[in-house]
Order: sequence, then C-alpha cells, then structure tokens
Amino acid sequence: MEDKDRRIEYLENELLRLGKNEMRMNSISKELKIQYDGLEKVSYANSIESNFNDRLDTIPTLLVKWKPEVSTNIRRENERKIRDLMRVRMELDTLRVIPFAY
Repeated sequence: MEDKDRRIEYLENELLRLGKNEMRMNSISKELKIQYDGLEKVSYANSIESNFNDRLDTIPTLLVKWKPEVSTNIRRENERKIRDLMRVRMELDTLRVIPFAY
C-alpha cells in the first residue's frame, strides 16, 4: 500500500511539472514571437544524446523556424540572442538552439 501511495504521489508531481512546463512554453513562445518578427515556429524538448560509449546526456533544445526572407546572418545572431535569453528565462545552464531542418 505504501509503495502504491508513493507511485501516486510521484505521478501527481510529474503531472504538475508537465503542466508548468507547458504554461511556461506558451508564455515563452509569445514573448519570442513579439521580439523576433521573422520567427515562424518554435519547438522545445529535452534531447537525449548518446556518444556511443555508454554515456547519455539530456540537453534542453529549442528548435526555431524562420520566415524565408530572414537572412542567414540575422538568423544566427537571433538564435544566439534567443539562447542567451531563454537560458535566463528557463533557468538553464545549457540550452541548444537549432534551426528546423526540413
């Protein structure tokens, strides 16, 4: 019974955490859209990477899609600014910002 209660508590906490992340991402995406007019879409996830040597890393990753008319130089500069801003807003030590690749 005690194990069941612990599992229920864990799952409740996970639901709360996921709900907070969704609300935070909603707010962040609105802020980014206001600040970067050429931004078309954003996506956020924790990316799990393997170096094929039994080491896994979880890296917070923000994908960005720019409108076609935004130059490569402006994209790169804005991605750097977005990374710095989102690291502060999301209280992260590491955040990778990469363009959508399709």
